[in-house]
Amino acid sequence: NCLRGSEISLGGQIIGVADVVSALVSKRTYRTASTADEVEKILMDLIPHQMDPEIVQTALDCLRAEVDEIFMVTDYAHEMQNAVHHYH
Repeated sequence: NCLRGSEISLGGQIIGVADVVSALVSKRTYRTASTADEVEKILMDLIPHQMDPEIVQTALDCLRAEVDEIFMVTDYAHEMQNAVHHYH
């Protein structure tokens, strides 16, 4: 049973959009980080069937305003995640 649309809590919808943005703007060993324009195109293609338009627009506003900070935070989060994996 998959939840859809309004069945997903507001927090869950926000986390879903944030997760996609984070994955796209993060540098990976197999690809470079996506630009804000690339992220916008991908997210806009997901409206309205997979993502809420208001949440997407808010995420895009944040991305454009603080793109450098997002890269720093996501890079740091991945470093911490890798450190935890190596610890266990």
